[in-house]
Amino acid sequence: MKYLSLLIIVTAFWCCSRKESAEKSVVRQEQIVETKPVEIILKDLFCLEQVCIKDSFLLLIDRCDSCMFHVYDMKRDSLVVSFGVRGQGPNDFLYPMFLSGTDVKDCDSVYCYDVNSRMIKSFAWKYITSGKTSDMGRFDLSEKIAGSPDLTKIDEEYWGTLDYIQSGIYFKYAEYEDSLVWTAYPESLLKYSQGLGLQSRIGVHPTRKTLVAGMRYYNKLFLYTSAGTLQREVQIGYDDIFPVVDEKKKTVLEQSTLCCQAIRITENEVYVLYCGWPLNEAPNEKSTSRILVFDQELNYQRTYILPYKAVSFAVDNDSRILAYIGLKGEQFIVGIIQTM
Repeated sequence: MKYLSLLIIVTAFWCCSRKESAEKSVVRQEQIVETKPVEIILKDLFCLEQVCIKDSFLLLIDRCDSCMFHVYDMKRDSLVVSFGVRGQGPNDFLYPMFLSGTDVKDCDSVYCYDVNSRMIKSFAWKYITSGKTSDMGRFDLSEKIAGSPDLTKIDEEYWGTLDYIQSGIYFKYAEYEDSLVWTAYPESLLKYSQGLGLQSRIGVHPTRKTLVAGMRYYNKLFLYTSAGTLQREVQIGYDDIFPVVDEKKKTVLEQSTLCCQAIRITENEVYVLYCGWPLNEAPNEKSTSRILVFDQELNYQRTYILPYKAVSFAVDNDSRILAYIGLKGEQFIVGIIQTM
């Protein structure tokens, strides 16, 4: 009986210790790639936020201009067309963002979702590059997930995050069941969080369905299986970074360091836009951002240093082009880098 009790105690301890057994590692960013970005200055666009790449074209989203979408031809070095007025008409937009995933991976079309109108809209590249934007596909989007800052659709399921509902590090939403399932935060975050500053950004592999989550105010990345099992945790730098919190108001203060801004995943690599500067720091000549590149197991590969504060980026695997939106003082620029 004594040996049986000991066996039960040992087994219980082993099970508890296995609750979160993911591999952990630290990235030192030693493989710096020297780059000379081609800079595109679009003087009349003041609120650039997102970029998408197709062949020699860039599709840009601007929040301030009368038209929200702008097509730039890299071969001709010029804007070729603008479209998408603000409004609630069938071809209008309120707050569009690009949608990614296998279910929308159509090389001839681009898809976006509108946070405010709760609609998914699609339009063909061959029409928008010639200025014909009247024929758009339109689909309803559940209000449960419409506010996600980075939404992906794979096999009839949506993957995303919600900054204003911190119920987990990411969610999966099955449209056919109208069910929203959250994956819990890793234990390594909970010792700091007090339930605050847990906003995340994600990228989903189009065929493996593995997911990488990066934290906005923590220098940590997490790799999950398609079933939501944590496989690996990566810390960027040796020192822990976590948000500065106003404990009375329960808010994240502006002196907090912004870490992961966006994640993009290609067939073989994971790209992470890492900032490393305080939220309240004004753009200056010393402001930089970095693109960290990992393989699909989150093994570090290399780093691209961007000369300005970057707010968004896109990667095209076919042309090996990385395009980013940065702030040069108060002027938005688009930078183009030829990747390896």
